[in-house]
Amino acid sequence: MKVNALKVLKISAACCIAIFLANLLGLKSSTSAGIITLLSIQDTKKATFQIAGKRLLAFVPAVLFSLLIFWTVGFHVFSFGIFLFIFILFCYFAKLHEGITTNTVLISHVFAASSLHYTLVLNEFILLCIGVAIGVLVNLYMPQMTKQIRQDQQEIDGCLKCIIGRLAEKLLGKESDLTPNFQTLQKRVDAALTRSYDNADNYLRTDMRYYVRYFQLRMGQISLLQRIDESIQKLRCIPEQANALAEFLKKVSDSFHEYNNAVSLLDAFAKMRAGFKNSPLPQNREEFEARAVLVQIAHDVENLLMQKKEFALSLSEEEVQRFWKN
Repeated sequence: MKVNALKVLKISAACCIAIFLANLLGLKSSTSAGIITLLSIQDTKKATFQIAGKRLLAFVPAVLFSLLIFWTVGFHVFSFGIFLFIFILFCYFAKLHEGITTNTVLISHVFAASSLHYTLVLNEFILLCIGVAIGVLVNLYMPQMTKQIRQDQQEIDGCLKCIIGRLAEKLLGKESDLTPNFQTLQKRVDAALTRSYDNADNYLRTDMRYYVRYFQLRMGQISLLQRIDESIQKLRCIPEQANALAEFLKKVSDSFHEYNNAVSLLDAFAKMRAGFKNSPLPQNREEFEARAVLVQIAHDVENLLMQKKEFALSLSEEEVQRFWKN
């Protein structure tokens, strides 16, 4: 398992700072500020801000429920159980479940002190604010992942080009097992997609979901290429039309890159398909079945190109300027 050394360093330093500040302010249970900080530091900026907000919001009902229950029932284990039942139920209904742990710890201080004095409640609120604030502040710095994501794009697109080229050769009868290639590529895209999600969540003002959508596009295209590979394996003979389709696949491979919107390739595909319609009818059952498989392959190739065209059309002008013309 890969250890995130930066996150470990952040947690260690931030917890110490939070406890130091709590001690400096003379707060009771100062170590709780460090624990809250530890729980607040997430893998991305957006996740950290979202959890911080939910924990602060959940503090209000936690205090209200505890005051109501402890004032009416008293400070007993049974009353603390009632508080937990109501508070946890409320948090799940209000989608504030991230605030359950931290606020339960804070209210446990009130319960242990058997006091509802406002100074104690204020003490817990300040502990929460310190813990959350330090967690947010240390997570404002996140290392840039764009360079690595760009490298992922180049490597994945290079693998796809290679696979398409080998599919063209396989269509003409050359033996080739692409299963290991697909498995390796799938793992690369999964890792790149995870990285692009984290990268998008580290930008608070800029929309960086382009990379997420890009790798989702490639994921869909990999599925189509796997289906094409399976179809080629069903061929018992090589129809004459396979030559034209293989040449077209080579053309797709040669022009395969991020900025190709596939429009010219789709035009060329339409001309090739028109030529198929003018071909002589199959002479026997074997040729008929092979031609049917070829039609399915051609359909998948068209879908492969259509996915890229639709992706290109979905880009905003701002995204085109930022990602395609940089």
